[in-house]
Amino acid sequence: MPAYKNDAGRWYCAFYYKDWTGKRRKKKKEGFDTKREALGWEREFLDKYAGTPEITFTALAKAYLESAKLRLKPQTYYTKRNITRNHLIPFFGDMIIGNIDSRTINRWREELLRAGYKTTYLRTIHAQLSSILNYAMEYYSLPSNPSEAVGGFSMHTSAKMDFWTLEEFQRFAMSALQLPHHIMAFYLLFWTGMRVGEMLALTWDDIDFETNSISITKTLYRLQKTSYVSTTKTSSGDRTIIMPRFIAEMLQDYRRMSAYTSEEHIIPITRAALLKKLHDGAKKAGVKEIRIHDLRHSHASLLIKAHCTPVEVADRLGHKDPSITLKIYSHMYAAQRQKIADMLDDMRE
Repeated sequence: MPAYKNDAGRWYCAFYYKDWTGKRRKKKKEGFDTKREALGWEREFLDKYAGTPEITFTALAKAYLESAKLRLKPQTYYTKRNITRNHLIPFFGDMIIGNIDSRTINRWREELLRAGYKTTYLRTIHAQLSSILNYAMEYYSLPSNPSEAVGGFSMHTSAKMDFWTLEEFQRFAMSALQLPHHIMAFYLLFWTGMRVGEMLALTWDDIDFETNSISITKTLYRLQKTSYVSTTKTSSGDRTIIMPRFIAEMLQDYRRMSAYTSEEHIIPITRAALLKKLHDGAKKAGVKEIRIHDLRHSHASLLIKAHCTPVEVADRLGHKDPSITLKIYSHMYAAQRQKIADMLDDMRE
């Protein structure tokens, strides 16, 4: 891998390489102060783009993230980037990807388990490793994905899903909610099951008081202290939620109170502020602390106790398929089994 000096005394590299399709290409890069810098740039380029499994994991991860940035939503990309930087590169960084095997991945898994992360987060980290290695199979001739042979983290050790009963929510609301936007925010989350980002993105154009319906078509998220509005989490996330009459009436009253504000969104508050209110309010009300997303689980619990089918719950929550609903809430549906048996007994009598 030679390097060259131009008439201005600056170094450059020029070389041929084969891309991942096998096509021979020429590359030239100028403007280096030293020969070492030119050769280092050439070496890094070949690691990232020459289509060979003889590259380091760090080089592979950089190429993967550059590709991911072009096709993913910003918040998804930054999540993947942070997981890669914090949990993958520190362990696999200088390893040649062709040398990463199931034993290597098992050692990495053991380190994560010792760190004490929740199983759901461990599965997210493992999925990110698998995505990067799948990318290597597609573009860098890696023959197989060793993470698939190891498998993911078992869900048997997952923490029990938390949610509030109606009585717990009422205790929280009565003792902790005073400001109108706090009241409206938490009542919408608990009684509609929408995601917090979907609620924060709502404008009055999304509300139809004639049909008492809410049109969910977007989500709001914050990234590096700036708010952005994007599409919903999945295509099935676009949906219409019919409000209970009392929620529609509360929302009408709230609209009259906020008629003279210039806020673009119905609920002018951040996710962080909601989380603080949720935690402080739970302590004040003497109920267990839950996450904001657990209010969505609380709504699902209400629906299941009301004997709504998985199809109906999936439609209201915006799940792509009822099988997702069953996977998440199977333990809640299991609690209804005795009721089914009792119902059959009643039919026989």
